[in-house]
Amino acid sequence: SSMRSFNWVQSSVSCHALRWNMQNLVVSVLGFSRISLGGRTPTSANSALAHSWSIVSREVFNGV
Repeated sequence: SSMRSFNWVQSSVSCHALRWNMQNLVVSVLGFSRISLGGRTPTSANSALAHSWSIVSREVFNGV
């Protein structure tokens, strides 16, 4: 049974790492797109995109 609990801990840790990496990736992409556009992107559009992403990622990763 100890092996089973270890596997559960391992899978939950890897899920948490995946979630963290995905959020970092999206933040990096948003930051890069803002830089490449020369800051012409309205911050309201960026915040709306980030807000919708946070909702989507929350729904997706809560199901994991």
